[in-house]
This record gives sequence, structure tokens and C-alpha cells, in this order.
Amino acid sequence: MTLRRIRKGLAPSRERIQAVGRVLFDALFPRRVFRAFERARSAVPESVNLRLKLIVRPPELGHPPWALLYDPDDERLLAARLTYPLVRFIESGTPVASRLAPRPLRVLYVPANPASTTQLDLATSEQAIREALGDQVEICAIRHTTPAALRQVPRERPGFHILHDGGHAAFDAREDAGTIYLNPATGSISPLDGELLATYLDGTPVRLVVLAACETAVDSQQKRFTGVAQQLMRASALPAVVAMQYETADAPAIAFNRGFYAPLVDGYPVDAAVVEARKAILESVGGEASAAFAAPDWSTPALFMRSKDGNILEPEVDPEADAGANKQTVVPRIDTGAGASVSSPVNTGGGDFVGRDKIVENVQAGGIRAGRTEADNVVSGVQIQGSNLRGGWQKVTRA
Repeated sequence: MTLRRIRKGLAPSRERIQAVGRVLFDALFPRRVFRAFERARSAVPESVNLRLKLIVRPPELGHPPWALLYDPDDERLLAARLTYPLVRFIESGTPVASRLAPRPLRVLYVPANPASTTQLDLATSEQAIREALGDQVEICAIRHTTPAALRQVPRERPGFHILHDGGHAAFDAREDAGTIYLNPATGSISPLDGELLATYLDGTPVRLVVLAACETAVDSQQKRFTGVAQQLMRASALPAVVAMQYETADAPAIAFNRGFYAPLVDGYPVDAAVVEARKAILESVGGEASAAFAAPDWSTPALFMRSKDGNILEPEVDPEADAGANKQTVVPRIDTGAGASVSSPVNTGGGDFVGRDKIVENVQAGGIRAGRTEADNVVSGVQIQGSNLRGGWQKVTRA
């Protein structure tokens, strides 16, 4: 019942949110992995954060709300903390696109609100993006578009680094297919899936796609790469995609835009910007902290990433002037006692510890159904990566 309420954007109690997060934490961190996690936390310097990369291969394990991971020892939700940014790492044989994004940054904003869908406050949402980005970024809004028209934009107006889709989307569980909705001037719906969008972006300088529509991060429990974000990541060279796992309303969506883009343009890594966006959503709820954390909206954004870290919009700078500006702290190599070692980047196995069936077993034992459980020898895991990012993060110097 709690998960159903979360997926529908309804607010269970803070205690229930924590209970779900505790089940997920216990499932992902069995004893020996937790020991490695604890040793990693105690071994790294104060200036180092631990980026949690979830490597999820079994389709049913992509469905649980991993952003709710709750550490019972610290009594904190990990994904809401800069010290533990959470990333869904997508494995792919396709080379990742260059992280260089010459200034000024350019954003292609695509609002879409077909007449037959719930009407959204897209004007305020766009204003929030423009205010957050300020004069440092060029923003181009394409309204009343179709897939064919969107395909032509990179050719007619080349040079965009970020694509932001704001509007509606849906995931059809019967067809195992996710689509975003564009709308032409007629007001009708023009669906577009992630794989086709990937072909539109191929060969362009786009480095980040933000899918602000509901359920763009939802994937099938039967097979992988059926959701919009997952298709887009698999079929493209994009370093990162931010998408939404659940239904969301105007207020948290607007708060996300303000909270995400301001730190991003200031040079924060994309995973840090997502954490700041979560905080902004929490603030938008207002009232006591218990009420804010009970509202699941803060856990709705999901970051999918293929780059080694979150610095995906690096400016072109003078190598001599930039020497040593973004050095990472070297983490001493230590024995975790769990069959792996912690070094820089900190790594607890990248998938050698947590078996698919074991996670499913643990999750189901806690009352969360994660799907079918047939053994297929597929391994899923968590990788912990250290970055010199605490206390303001390493800002990227603009050219």
C-alpha cells in the first residue's frame, strides 16, 4: 500500500517512508557489504563524499524506490544528502560523449501540454528555469511541436547542450513501453519514445537530458530498457539523463527546476545538483520536516549516468590556468574485509557482492514485491565512489 501511494504521488507517513527505505537499505547492504560501506565511510577524509552507483541488471530491481534508502544507524535518507549522492549507473558498450560544453551553455526547452491531458503551470515552470540559469545560459523554447519538428531543431539551431522536456508522459505496463507527449498546434498528442529521441540527439552536443514529465524513469518489471530514460541512455552516448519515477504536481516540479539548475550552472556535478533539487522540493512542501519527508515528491527525480563522475558540462579552459583546479583527493587503499578493497575511486565490488535473487529475497522479506525471482545468475551491485566534493563541491571555472 505504501509503494502504491508513493507511485501515485500520495503522501504516506514519514514513518512508513523510513520503513520502506530501511527494507531497501537492508536488501542492498547485507552484512559483509555493509561492513565494506562502513569502512569506506570511516576511511575517507572529511573532504570526500561517497557517490553511490547502483548497477541494476534484473528488470524487477529497477522498480523499487531506491531514492528512499534509509540508513538506520545515521537515521537519515541517503539520497537527500550531498555526502551520498545516488546514481543509477547504466552499463553500455557505446562510448560516452565528450564532457566538454563550450560556454555559453544552451538549453532547448520543450514544453508540451496536449488539450486532453491535465493542464500544467508550464509558464511558471519555464520562469523558474530562466531565473535559475540567469544570463549565463541561452534558453530556446520550442512550443507546439511534433517529433518530426523536434528532429529538425538540432540541424536548424545547432549547439544545444541540455534538452529539457516539460509536460506529460506515460508508461504502458501492458505494452511495456514508455513515451513522452509532444503536442502540435492542434492540441493533440504526438508520442515520442526514448529510442527515437536518441536518434534525434545523435551527433549533437547535447550532454544532458532532463525529462520532467511523470513516470519517465519507470521501467518494465519484465524486461530492461523499456522506459523513456532507460531507452534514451541505452541508445545514445549521453553522459546523463534526469527523469521522474512517479507522478508529480506543479509545485514540486517548479521547485525541482529552481533547485537543480542554479547549482548546475554554478559548476556543481549533476548528481550534486539533483541532491540540491531534492532539498528544494522538501522546502516547497513547507511546515515541519516530518511532513516534508512524508511527501514522496523529493524522491521522484532519478539520475541515470554513464560518465565516471557528475562533471558532464565542463567548459573548455586553458590547461595551464586550470592545472590542479579540480584534483580529487586520493583515498588510501584499505582492505574492506569483504572480498574487495577501498581505493580512489572507492569501490566495494561493483556487483560482486549482492546477487539478484538475494536482493529480491531481502526486499520481499520486508514486504516489498520486486517481481519474479527465477535464478538466472545475473548479479546486481552497488559501487561506492569517492570524490573530493564535500563542503561546496569543486566548482568548474568558466572560460
